[in-house]
Amino acid sequence: MKNDRARIYSLEFVVILFLFLALFVPNVFKSRMAVAAFLCLFGLITRILIKRRSNYSIYQKKEFRLLVFLAILYLVIFYMFGIYAGFVQASVKFSFGNIFKYILPVGLIIVSTEFIRERFLTEKTILSQVLTFIFGVLVDLIVFANIYQLNSLNGFLLVLGYVFFASCSSNLLYNYICNRYGMKSVIVYKIITILYVYIIPVTPDLFIFFKSFFRMIYPYLVYIIVDNMFSKVRKENAILVDNKRSIVSGVLVVVMVLMVMLVSCRFLYGLLVIGSSSMSNTMDKGDAVLYREYKNKDNLAVGDIIVYQKEDIKVIHRIIDIEYINGGYRIYTKGDNNKEADEGYISDNDVLGVAKFRIRYIGLPTLYLRELFERE
Repeated sequence: MKNDRARIYSLEFVVILFLFLALFVPNVFKSRMAVAAFLCLFGLITRILIKRRSNYSIYQKKEFRLLVFLAILYLVIFYMFGIYAGFVQASVKFSFGNIFKYILPVGLIIVSTEFIRERFLTEKTILSQVLTFIFGVLVDLIVFANIYQLNSLNGFLLVLGYVFFASCSSNLLYNYICNRYGMKSVIVYKIITILYVYIIPVTPDLFIFFKSFFRMIYPYLVYIIVDNMFSKVRKENAILVDNKRSIVSGVLVVVMVLMVMLVSCRFLYGLLVIGSSSMSNTMDKGDAVLYREYKNKDNLAVGDIIVYQKEDIKVIHRIIDIEYINGGYRIYTKGDNNKEADEGYISDNDVLGVAKFRIRYIGLPTLYLRELFERE
């Protein structure tokens, strides 16, 4: 028993160390097929050295059917968002060549990763669970993080939100499912929820924060459904604990939804971090400002603090004058801490919203990261 545990821990540490180094050393894995080949080889090693466990839940077949249904439901809900947001052409077109370039290697990565996960989880210890979780997240980062450029703040945040956080949420679910019901349902679930991007020709034109949020929250919802349907009957004194957990989870989901809505600036209210000192004393650098969407029917007045778009930059300054000329408004603005007014004018079509109140200092981490990338 001790020899088996030591063997599993050794294999986990070795593969994690290699994947971690490969993530930061360029050209270790030049393609997804190289990742697939490595994982297939490592899967063969684990098959030789680790015996497979077969004592899974009696609900294994029912859980398999449920997970397939939930995977299909994932796509249905995701594409229903397209009714509101519209659709765009998928970044990868389905073709014979792309089967070998994308579908085959990603499919092999999915199967080999879950094969390795199942063998690792034969050792039911917290350490083994944690190491297996790290292994799964690292595989996702290597496979998908190269889509984005990590040398910019936007690329870093996309990898952090769309890949890392979503991968953490998903791998917690995969560990839970694989540990109780085996790898088959996880493999099918991942094939449906991952490979669709290489097969379906269109995808919903959703803001990246919505995609990230959906990918983070859906695995947790799957966990709740599976856990409630197939877990053993709990003792009465555990019901209160479960109810509290459900309440806390519900509150966290609501908070996450509100944050996504604010940061995306696609709804009635938006959130903007002050990145300069032009409005100091009124709104300091690092403060976050909540603003209400501006509509043409709304009246603007001198003294209002507005958010407007200037080229690709959002600016938040105060209105110092408004003129009505040739059927349109000319709005002149100035930063409270600036000596001179802003050059030129803007129209009411440039106005995104009107500032309502500020939240002090919460934007400082974002500014620090931006300055760090700019220095590099």
